[in-house]
Formats: sequence, structure tokens, C-alpha cells
Amino acid sequence: MDRTEGDRNVNLALQFRDYDVNAYLPGTKASHAAGLAQLTEFITARAAAADQINVTVTGSASKTGTQCFNQRLSEKRAQCLAERLLSDLSPGVRAKVRLDKRGDGFTRAECKGKDCELPGYRSVLVSVHGAEKPRRLPPEPPGWDKYCIRVCCFQSQALAEAAVDELLNKLPKDVPSDVARGLIGRLRQMLDRQLRRLLRKLPKLGALSKDLSKLLRFLPIEITRQKAVFRVKERTKPDPRQLTLSYQGFGFRLALPIPGELDDALDELLKKVPGVGDNTVMRKAMREVLKRELKEILPGRVTRLLSKLDSTVPGPWKAFDLNRRAPIEVFRGPADIFVDVISDVMEPGSIFLAFESQPWNKLGSKLELRCVDGQKGCAGSVIQLQVGTGAGFDVLSVNKGTLAETKHTCEPGKEAEAMEEALEVYG
Repeated sequence: MDRTEGDRNVNLALQFRDYDVNAYLPGTKASHAAGLAQLTEFITARAAAADQINVTVTGSASKTGTQCFNQRLSEKRAQCLAERLLSDLSPGVRAKVRLDKRGDGFTRAECKGKDCELPGYRSVLVSVHGAEKPRRLPPEPPGWDKYCIRVCCFQSQALAEAAVDELLNKLPKDVPSDVARGLIGRLRQMLDRQLRRLLRKLPKLGALSKDLSKLLRFLPIEITRQKAVFRVKERTKPDPRQLTLSYQGFGFRLALPIPGELDDALDELLKKVPGVGDNTVMRKAMREVLKRELKEILPGRVTRLLSKLDSTVPGPWKAFDLNRRAPIEVFRGPADIFVDVISDVMEPGSIFLAFESQPWNKLGSKLELRCVDGQKGCAGSVIQLQVGTGAGFDVLSVNKGTLAETKHTCEPGKEAEAMEEALEVYG
């Protein structure tokens, strides 16, 4: 976690968090290795223009264990990480480093109950700084429970198209297969639920239930890559923290073409269904059922193509509260984006964002959000957001990805240039 304060040309403070209980060796986690590489690069660059580089390394421990044990453990963590950092530097750069190592044990903790086992208490903070020693930071950043969020920009790209049963065989090489398997299961559930809903609304055509369910196998599905940028900030604070997060995810959307040729599109779909495709009367009846239902779901919009939700214009802020205080960094990590117009909850140009990192799923102490100011669309770790000027629909879509911190801004007046640049964070 980046906890740098002051001039970033001189200072860099990275916290190596979430050591396993009683563990002290550095570099065993991917995030730790990336942090060590960043420190090595920063110190090497500083050494090119300075005779001395000051580095302070502070170890911490969680509540588990005795005070004496935790003190020794925190000192060991600091010592081992300092040695690893020095070993990664060239001899010339290493000679310029002035190192201060210490362990704080559990003495600087400000927590209660299970919060005393949060990742920050099992960590090492490495601070590269100027002549003056840096301010001593608490192991776990002070949390807050009042936030707001907006969509800065959103982009959806179709990679391929296939029927549900063929999705795994037609995945592009850059789509992780394990992610795809999980998403396909979820997509099947969503599609099946909507087909059942359709049949309940049309009891006179109950005889078609068995055949209509076969549609699930033949519905055209687009394999998609989604990119987006979100801005999160604290509310009701004089000096609020803000965080810009870039999202990249892979998933699927129902590829339902409606360009004014709905009869032809549905007829081609139904021809693929065994027991229906060769029965003109049944196919016509099912086509009318589907067309009528689609018109009810999307009144006035069925005559044109279902457009994507793309937008480079920031959407409105949406305020929400958390059930307990948490640092702004909890919004980073795994996340899902999904749309379900058929549910009657969605509006044009809106999405659901679901946070999936550990704090949102930890039994007994998981985070939950709730909307404020009379707004709707909040439940558990899920929040409904508006995509800028995006006015398109995805009838059904589900995407799984990651929210990662980026330095890009999300300010009105810089939409086209800044937002397009931000979408390139993942390449």
C-alpha cells in the first residue's frame, strides 16, 4: 500500500501488508515483490542525484501472541525486509543508503476485536525520505464510513460470439479459463431465471415451457472485455482522501440484435432449437411471445439496436455509508460488473458494481454499504451507478475483473483526453 506523504520526488512510503501470522520473510507475496521492485527503482534514481538516501523500516505485528513475542516478530520483519532491500541494490547505491530499522510490535494499534487482525498490523512500512524523519504512521490507516463514487468512463469491447454451450471452446487466449467457468455458471443462472419469469407471465403458453427452456443453449452470447475508471472519495471531511481506480474485466453479454428486424433475428434463433426449428407453427408462436415480452421490457426501444454502455464523460456522484469505518483502499481488488435490464431495476446507462475483496466477504465482520439521501441500488457489497452519457442497454451481462489504483483524474472539462488515457491503464 502506498502511504507516501509530502514531496513524491523525494519521499516514497510503501507498506508491505498482510504477512501471514508469525511470518517474517519478505517477498513471499506477489504484491510484496512488486513493492520491492518499486523501492529499488526509486532509490536507484534518487542515488543518481544525491549523496545520501535515508530509509526508515518499521515492522508491526497483530494482537495474536504475547507482547514480548510480537515485539521480536516486528523487529524480525523489519530486519529481514531491510536486508532484502539492500541485497537488491547495486553496491554503489547501497553505499549511499542510511538505514533505520525498528519494530513497533503491537504498541501502536488503535483497534478493537477482530479489527486488530487487519492486514496493516502484520506489516512492514518502508519509508524513503529526506533529512527529516517521517511522521510515524499508524499500522492501519484510519478508516471512514461515509463515501461517494462515480463512473469516470466505461468501455465494453466484444471479443467473440458463441452459444452458451460453446463459450469455453471459443474463448480468446487472453480470457482466463477459470474466470470464464465461474461466469458461465452465473450467466446460465441469470438466463434461466429470466426464461422462467417469462413463462410465469404467459401461462396460456405453458405447453411451450419445455421447448422454451431449450433456448438457453442457443442464445447468442458475446464474450466481452470491459474497461472502466471509477473515482471514490470520502464525504463530510475537510481534507477528504480520494482514490481513482481502473477496472479491467472479462465476461459475457446477451447478444440480442434488434435493428428493426426483430422477426428475422428471433426466427433465426428459434430455428436452432431442436423440436422448434422444424415446426413453423410453434416457432411463430414462440417468436410472438418473445417479441411481446421484449417490447414490454424495453418499451419504445425495441426498434433499434441495443447500444453499448460506452462513455468518456463522468457520471453523477452517488453517496453511500459503510456499516463500519474502513480505509479507502478497501475498494481496490477483485470486483464484478453486471447488468440485468429484465429485472426491472436497471435504467438506461446504468450498471451494478460489486466489490469482491476480502473485507467484503469475511464472515462475521464483512463490510456492507447502504445508499443515503433517499437513493436506491445498494445492497451488501453492490452499488448501482450511472455511466456518464451512456444510454445503452445490456439485456443481461456479467463481468469479473480487478480494480487497481491509478493516478489519473476524473474531472469535468478533461473528459475526452483524460478518460481515454485512463482506459489505457491495462493496455
